[in-house]
Amino acid sequence: MHRLSARANYLSDEALQEAQDVIAEKEAEIAAINEQIEALQETDEDEDENLRAALQELQDKVKEVEESLNGRTVQIRIGNFLKTKKSVREFMKTVRNSRDRAEFVQNWRACLVKNGVYQLPYPKAEEDEGGLEDFNLLIPQPVLDEITDMWGTEADNFLQLLDITGLKAYKTLVEVGKGHHSRAKGHRRGDPKTEQKLVFIQKEIRAQIIYKFIRLDREMMEYEDEGGALMQYITRELSYRILHEIMRAVLVGDGRNGNGEEEEKSHPDNSITKIEAVVDAGGPWVTEYQSSVILGTASSEESGDASDTVSHEGIAECLQLANLTPPTIDEVVNALSTIEADGEVTLFLSKMAANSLRRFVYSADGTPIFLSMEELADRLGVARIITTHLLPHITYKQETNEKGGKIVSIIALVGKAYKLVGDLTIRGFENFNLTFNKNEYLNEVYVGGALAVPHSAVFITQLCHPDKTEED
Repeated sequence: MHRLSARANYLSDEALQEAQDVIAEKEAEIAAINEQIEALQETDEDEDENLRAALQELQDKVKEVEESLNGRTVQIRIGNFLKTKKSVREFMKTVRNSRDRAEFVQNWRACLVKNGVYQLPYPKAEEDEGGLEDFNLLIPQPVLDEITDMWGTEADNFLQLLDITGLKAYKTLVEVGKGHHSRAKGHRRGDPKTEQKLVFIQKEIRAQIIYKFIRLDREMMEYEDEGGALMQYITRELSYRILHEIMRAVLVGDGRNGNGEEEEKSHPDNSITKIEAVVDAGGPWVTEYQSSVILGTASSEESGDASDTVSHEGIAECLQLANLTPPTIDEVVNALSTIEADGEVTLFLSKMAANSLRRFVYSADGTPIFLSMEELADRLGVARIITTHLLPHITYKQETNEKGGKIVSIIALVGKAYKLVGDLTIRGFENFNLTFNKNEYLNEVYVGGALAVPHSAVFITQLCHPDKTEED
C-alpha cells in the first residue's frame, strides 16, 4: 500500500483522486476483516480460514489496482523533479543539444526517465488529441511560465509574419525600367527596330550571427538562486531578447552604426548589418509618405558650425508629440494605397497612436467611442495591427547639419515580401570559466533579411523643427 501511494504521486489530479479513493476503500475493508479475524481466531477455525481467504482476495484486488495504476502511462502528473532548479538546468541543456523537435522530445523523455518521472507515452504525433497539452505537463514549471510570458510580448510570432526561406543566401533581380526606351514599340515597314533596354536592380541577402552572451557567478547560480528565478531570467534573456532584436532590426534598424553610446562606437562589430531595416530599404522596395501633421517645435542647441540642430531633450519632445499627434486616418489610408505587392499587410505603430486612430466621433456634440483593433484594421484594409514601443522612431542624426529631423510614426509591411535567410534555430552553448569561477551562457542564431518585392512597404514620417533663437 505504501508503494502504491508513492507511485500515485505521478498521476494527474483526477486519476490521483480516483486512486486515493480506491486505496482508502480497500484499506477500510482490510481493516474490518482483520478485526473479524482477531475476534474469531480462537473460536471458529473454519470461519477464520474463510476470513483469511477473503482477506487474500482483497489483497489480490489491491495488487490488481496497483498494477492498473502502473499501466496509466498517459496521465502523468508533474513530479517533484519538474519543480526543482535542476529540472530547469536539464531542460535548457536538452534544448541546446537537440537539433529539432523530434530529437528534443526523445532527449527530454530520456532525462525524465533518468530522474524518476517514468513510463511516459511520448513521443506522440502532434495531431493526436491531447498530445501537445500532455507534453506541456512534463515541462519544468518555471520554464513553462517563462515561455508563456515570452510569447505574450510584442515580438509575439513576429518571425511568422515574414518569409522564412530556409536558404543560406537569397538573390533577386528587379526590372525597374519605366522610361521611353523600356516600352514595347510598334514597327514601321522598312525602318530598323530599336533595341529595348532593361534596367535591373540586384539585391543579395546574406546572414550573420546574432548572439546573447551572459556570465554568472557559480556562487550565485548554485547557492543563492532559490526557486530558480535567475534561471528563469536567463531563459527569457537568451531567447526573447534575440527575437526582439531581430524585430527592431527589421522595422527601424539596429541603431548602433556609429550613433550609439561611446562603448558601442568602439565596438562596430556589435551592430547588426545583415538585416535590412524597412525604413532604410529605399526605392523601389519601400515608399516614404510624409504626413502634413507637423510636430510643433522642439528645443535647439548651437552646433559648432552655427547651424541649428535638435538636442536630446528636443528629440524626446518630438517623440512624445508624435505619440500625441500621429498622422490622420486619411493619411494612413493614402499611405497604404502605395503598397502594390500581393499579400497580407501588417501595420506597426505605438499604442498611443493606435488609440488616436481608434477614436471616433459621430457628430460634433457626440461622445467619442473607440473602435476595437480588429475594427480599425478592417477599416484600414490591413490584416492586423501590432503596437510596439519601437515607434515612433527618430531618423535624425546628430552628426548631420539637417535643421530638425524626421519621425517615423507608422510602418506598414507585406510580411511575406520580407525574405529571411540563414538558420533560425537558436543554438545554445554553456561553459564554465575556471579562472573567474563563472558559468557562461551563449545563445546565437544565423539570420539575415531584406525586402525582396518592390512596393511592399510604406512608412509615414512627420517633420520635427527646432525653435529659432531670439537673435534669429
